[in-house]
Amino acid sequence: MKKTVVLIIACLCAMEMLMAQDRYVSVGGYFSPKACGISLTNYRPGSFSDIRLTADLEKVLLGQTAMPGIRADWHLNFILLQRAINQGLTANFYAGPGAMLGYVEDGKSGRGVTAALSGNIGVLFHFAGPLSVSVGFSGNVGAHITWSDKSGSTMNWYRSGLKNILMPEVGIRYRY
Repeated sequence: MKKTVVLIIACLCAMEMLMAQDRYVSVGGYFSPKACGISLTNYRPGSFSDIRLTADLEKVLLGQTAMPGIRADWHLNFILLQRAINQGLTANFYAGPGAMLGYVEDGKSGRGVTAALSGNIGVLFHFAGPLSVSVGFSGNVGAHITWSDKSGSTMNWYRSGLKNILMPEVGIRYRY
């Protein structure tokens, strides 16, 4: 399972890099109380796509489990409004759909495979240099599948995807 997730992420990253002609790309970190990891962003006129590989921190920060889950998500964000704050700073308000795949904890259900559709909203600040900082929120609606020797596999709603929707997410990226 983990090898499959890594292969899917590698293919998505390769596709993003190939599509980046006449555009620019940024690489950086993604930080939130619900997950943290790395981010690859491909900017196009009027939109940008973001691929993130993160450690899912459900129950980790509370000390209820020591091992984080792993998840990958992709978002296609559309610039809704762009404002120049001053000569060296531009604010881009964005929103967009996406998808998430992972092997994560989900409340009392335990650890299992999750596949979900997602959406996010936020603001992306471009500074005069190659630095970009984003602040936003995202939510996921999907399925969480667990299995045990007693009951076999069980599919439930991925509850953490909506429960953690108001946890802020910060991205810090270096543009190339």
